[in-house]
Amino acid sequence: MVNNTIKGGVLFSTVIVALLSYYFIWHFEPVGAEVDPEIPDSSARPDEGEHAPDFTYATVDGREIRLSDYIGVKPVVLDFWATWCRPCMEELPLLQAFYEEYGDQVEIIAITSEDARLKDAIANTINQKELTFPVMHDPSRGISNLYPTRAIPYLVFIDIDGKVTGTHTGMSPSIGEDILEEFGIDGA
Repeated sequence: MVNNTIKGGVLFSTVIVALLSYYFIWHFEPVGAEVDPEIPDSSARPDEGEHAPDFTYATVDGREIRLSDYIGVKPVVLDFWATWCRPCMEELPLLQAFYEEYGDQVEIIAITSEDARLKDAIANTINQKELTFPVMHDPSRGISNLYPTRAIPYLVFIDIDGKVTGTHTGMSPSIGEDILEEFGIDGA
């Protein structure tokens, strides 16, 4: 009788550990991030030290932006976001404040891959947040497929030589300081 009780306890414990492991391995996202179920998780994104994949795309206001135009000029932060993402909405004003002070030293390019029908909501967000850095609406997911992630906001840091130096997932209240540190810029 005692032997069956021990076996039952071990089996129960094993099932609980397996379920918890499944949850934390497959469902855990960093604090301050929201999962976009339409973006597949992929290991195809560029690793640190690799050249950032180039792209040319029109901004929401119609300007054509080519990532490689910034290579040799200044570092770039790619910000992947969405209108439905609360952490993204909290981070956009922080990025705007950073851009107002350091836009001559670091370029920020914001990219949303939301459905084409949401272009008015995207334009409203740009106006409400008074964003002055380039914003691209990429419903085809061409750019997002070059830099895939399942959670947003997702930042990709690209140095002046065009190499990926790091990424950041989730909202950070100190994002401006984080960018300065990433690129070795004196904030004083």
